[in-house]
Amino acid sequence: MAAQRSRDEQIRALEDKRRKLDAQLARLHAAGRAEARKRDTRRKILAGAVVLSQADENEAAKTRLWKLLDQALVKDRDRELFDLGPRAEG
Repeated sequence: MAAQRSRDEQIRALEDKRRKLDAQLARLHAAGRAEARKRDTRRKILAGAVVLSQADENEAAKTRLWKLLDQALVKDRDRELFDLGPRAEG
């Protein structure tokens, strides 16, 4: 009977340890995903700043950019950021 209890205690201890390790892994994975999102956002901000700067300095670049934005942006709230009117239906 004592051996069975000891085995049950070992099982419970290992299961508890596994739950704690699983929680640590989940936190680390979440932190990695959050860091990746931050890096991606920063890259987009920097790339956008460069492209907008070029558009301010070069009329041809501005025309190309606005054409791309007009084609790519679907949501009215996104289009408003660039003073684009509502998307043409059809």
